[in-house]
This record gives sequence, C-alpha cells and structure tokens, in this order.
Amino acid sequence: MSRICFDYELICEEIRLILVSIENEQFEKNIGYHGTGDPQRERDLNHVKELFSMVNDKHFSKEFHRKL
Repeated sequence: MSRICFDYELICEEIRLILVSIENEQFEKNIGYHGTGDPQRERDLNHVKELFSMVNDKHFSKEFHRKL
C-alpha cells in the first residue's frame, strides 16, 4: 500500500507542475481561465478559506474533513 501512496504523491506533483506551466502560459498569452489574472498572485485569506470550505462541502467525509 505504501508504494501506491508514494507513486500517487509523485504523480500529483507532476500534474501540479504541468498545471502551473499551463496557467502561466495562459496568463502570458492572455487566453483561457488565467488570461486575465496572474495565477501566481497572492490570495486573500478569506477567499482561500471560502474555497477550502467549498471543497469540504463537495467532498464531505468525516474521515477526511479539514479544519479551517
């Protein structure tokens, strides 16, 4: 089981880096979702909390619930 978890973490990081590249390209070319806003900008703490809350609601499970 631990090998699966390790592989999963590696894949998640690879995907994260690919998404960062795509988001930066969209911003630089002024296209797509991030075409109008820098994807690396600072986030407002209240906005971050709201997004975490939305994720918790969407994927609600007492076992995986995250405290804000």
